[in-house]
Amino acid sequence: MTKRRRFTSAFKKRVVFAVLRGDRTIQDLAACYEVHPSMISTWKRQAIEGMEDIFDSKNAGCQRDIDGELVIPPLSCNALLF
Repeated sequence: MTKRRRFTSAFKKRVVFAVLRGDRTIQDLAACYEVHPSMISTWKRQAIEGMEDIFDSKNAGCQRDIDGELVIPPLSCNALLF
């Protein structure tokens, strides 16, 4: 019985960047990196979902409405003064 392979985050990042570049198919990359195509698709999906958190992290302290949209307070005249 073979042991389950573990991939480092650096390896996953390299594979996902290759997929996002779009110059090769997932099938080609799977053969090149010797991983299953579904694994590459999973890493790609996780990376794309994780990108949303990167851009939302700076807005973590902002209020959100019922639908989850950011509530941006109106500018006051004092905010326009430099």
